[in-house]
Amino acid sequence: RLREVLPWVGLDAKPVEPAPDETVRQLGATRLVAASAAALAAGPDLSGKGRERVLARRTAAQLGATAGIDIAELSWALGQPCRSVRRLQQAPVDDLVADAVRRSLALELRVG
Repeated sequence: RLREVLPWVGLDAKPVEPAPDETVRQLGATRLVAASAAALAAGPDLSGKGRERVLARRTAAQLGATAGIDIAELSWALGQPCRSVRRLQQAPVDDLVADAVRRSLALELRVG
């Protein structure tokens, strides 16, 4: 479990709670896209049709919209046209996947 290894790297063992919308909005689209790629092991380049890459793009697009990040900023960070980002925002994303990305962002903030 994550809480068991956090002290090994000098972090508090308290649970990592998902980052709220306000935090996601403050971090911005670029960090959201990077967290989505990392949480889904999609690699730094989210172009292409690989399942994990499409899911990472979709998750970033939806979390960004929920957090109130402008579609133009999401479009730039994802390297996708705005119309593609709108399509990504309409496809379903599992709550567990969105939660993993939010926790990834929260852990990133805790590490500093």
